[in-house]
Amino acid sequence: MARRSWTSGRIAPLEGCFVLLLAPGRDGERTLKNMGIRGDRAVWGYGRRIVAGAVALAAIGGFASAHAETAKNVEAADYDSNAVMTRLDASFLRRGLNSPAPSYKDSLLGDYAGFRSALADYGFGFQVDDTETLSYNLLDVARRGPGPLLGPGLKRSTQQYGGQRPTYVHTTLMYLLYDLTQWGVPDGQLLVGSAMSWASWQPQGPSKVGLFGLSWYQTAFDKRLEIKVGYIANNSEWIGTSIGGSYASPLGGSSSIQYAMGLTTAGVQPTARVTWHITDNLYEQLGVMRSYPIGGPTGSTMMDNEHFNPTGFNITMPNGKLLVMNEVGYKSPAAPGEPFLWLRAGLMHNESRYTNHKVGGINSGIDSGYFLGDLQLLQFDPETASSARRGLYGGFSAMFGPAQNLGIYKYFEGRFYVTGPFASRADDQVAFVYSYNAVNKYSRNAINLNTATTGLFANAYAASYLMTYTYRVVPGMYLTGGLSYAGNPSVVRTPGEGHALNGQLTLFFHL
Repeated sequence: MARRSWTSGRIAPLEGCFVLLLAPGRDGERTLKNMGIRGDRAVWGYGRRIVAGAVALAAIGGFASAHAETAKNVEAADYDSNAVMTRLDASFLRRGLNSPAPSYKDSLLGDYAGFRSALADYGFGFQVDDTETLSYNLLDVARRGPGPLLGPGLKRSTQQYGGQRPTYVHTTLMYLLYDLTQWGVPDGQLLVGSAMSWASWQPQGPSKVGLFGLSWYQTAFDKRLEIKVGYIANNSEWIGTSIGGSYASPLGGSSSIQYAMGLTTAGVQPTARVTWHITDNLYEQLGVMRSYPIGGPTGSTMMDNEHFNPTGFNITMPNGKLLVMNEVGYKSPAAPGEPFLWLRAGLMHNESRYTNHKVGGINSGIDSGYFLGDLQLLQFDPETASSARRGLYGGFSAMFGPAQNLGIYKYFEGRFYVTGPFASRADDQVAFVYSYNAVNKYSRNAINLNTATTGLFANAYAASYLMTYTYRVVPGMYLTGGLSYAGNPSVVRTPGEGHALNGQLTLFFHL
């Protein structure tokens, strides 16, 4: 295979669209420098630039892929694009995840100008995932109210829930992967990841530039054991909450118990994990990690983690003690005549200090559990291994924690989704999700006792309905449109807050 330099002049036109995608312009720069600034004008201005950049990136990426393929055919008759992508998938997909990472075959840039095959010759792989999400309540409701705390020295937010005002979230994740198999490490991989994100409303996501992975992965005993250690984004390695295992859309359920128990939300935590594949389908997974901070200044583990650990490198954390997780599961992939099935159950134990809302005082060491299942109910095209995944699926989630320690202590979810609804749209997905979060009565009663003076009252639960359609625009670009309804959009409410009918839009790019 002929090698090419990825610094070829053909790649220069991409610089402009990357600037559009990642740099928000003067207004956005001022916004990013002053993370505390909020306002619809900043949100829409930043959003317009990102969406414009995203569209430009898609257009240029599609042209670049076609142009590069033509150039390769002309310059190197022995160049086989599919073979290169297969080689990259075999060596440089992120490993140890509970759902396969997006393929290099499904990327905007592919092996543009041969840059990925050139990196691979030196043992390196490179991936970038970019997600842009916008949500807004379409009903005529109050647009302001007493929201959550945003951090020490900052005022309380005047937004109560995502979408009350136009809510925009931007995330770019970059991964550099090194193939350790060339040094004799079985299935070995070294990963270094970084994250750049910005949100118009901080409880929806952190505004940061920091670490998003620094880990060693390998197998042992003929792949029966998987071992992974380092700084790991554990929300994609445990439980499996994404609908259909899709990375293309963040829209789905609203479970929060695992995060209240100290699991990562939008960052990493020092972790050591072992997965034992008892059979080809049955597995046992055990992990120890440093918890996210519990009971911090904002009450949100995600925002408190960004306050105490903005770069992501800290090993210790105020009230972030030992978190132990154990998961047992049975996972059978879709095959001709054999439907997909994934059942998993787990326990979490956190040694951090939690407030006891029932009797007061502190509890050190609390437990929670979860049980989830997904089953392919109908196969549309069971003729081949690749087409067998198309079909109708059903799933459920149940999570529990101690009511005296967790604000949300019970979570239930039911879901139906279709992968590949049409033969011509094999990579699209349609989903319907119902979510139910139960609020503990001790915290609720404490709030409602003071309603006459504060004007605030707490609901017993928060339930929502969500419908989405994810459309694959071109390889590496997905557009998701969604509509969600919540009768109680925020747990702590004010009179006249109203319901929420949120329109949601997500653009996902796998570069």
